[in-house]
Amino acid sequence: MEIKNDNIQYARDHSLDQGQYPDVFPLDFGNDFHLNEHPGWKFQIREPRKVKIEITSFIGTCWEAVHYYAKLIADGIHIIDDEGYCVGGYIGEEYRNLPRELKDKWSSSYDIEIARGVTEEEIKNDPHRWEFYHPGEKTNGFENKEELLEVARKVAEIRFPGWEIVVDDCTI
Repeated sequence: MEIKNDNIQYARDHSLDQGQYPDVFPLDFGNDFHLNEHPGWKFQIREPRKVKIEITSFIGTCWEAVHYYAKLIADGIHIIDDEGYCVGGYIGEEYRNLPRELKDKWSSSYDIEIARGVTEEEIKNDPHRWEFYHPGEKTNGFENKEELLEVARKVAEIRFPGWEIVVDDCTI
């Protein structure tokens, strides 16, 4: 898929990033990992790189409402120490003091919630539920699983070109 500005805007409009991420993740994203404090440490990138579309649902007990949610969970990098072990937790002062953008880039996963804009009609039809929303504001709840999957797949294709896309449907 050719990445065009309108595609990027579509992905932005339908994403709630859980980090400071770029609009598009190239296959080699994160491969510039290095710490002066630990010069022997390396990184490992899974091949093929995957982005999982995780779909979940919620059924309300009061109004029997069913809502669907999706999150993109993409392979990050794994930091490997001098002895070949995967490193997690506290990595040192240098890492701790890095800007958030680099910490997010060198993370073990990249998490992005799928969103949509609330419509004027929804607000009009259910003012209590959407009391504090304005038309176009983002919500992560969808009422239709097929629509959600279509949006999630499109966002994954735009933001993760060349990555393998897998779907994990955890709905009831």
